Amino acid sequence: MDEIAARAEITKRALYQHFRSKDDLIASALAHSSELAMERLRGFRRPAEWDELVDSFFTQLADWAATPKWSGGGFTRVVVELADLRGHPARAKSCC
Repeated sequence: MDEIAARAEITKRALYQHFRSKDDLIASALAHSSELAMERLRGFRRPAEWDELVDSFFTQLADWAATPKWSGGGFTRVVVELADLRGHPARAKSCC
């Protein structure tokens, strides 16, 4: 939390005024990451022909993953780390 507050150029106290805990901060970051990913996916070009849909989707997905700013790996690491932590705020919307 110290490093996050420093990089945001706010005090740690101010950070805790927005997030009750580190876990709440993680949950918020994951929700934001998910929103950004869904927005990006909605912007994918839809081909005119259905038989081109799968190839087009995966080609665009591969292009997205190849961009330097893509950070999907971090999301995956958090999901794996929280797999056994039922009740964790980052899993609040989880079905399982």
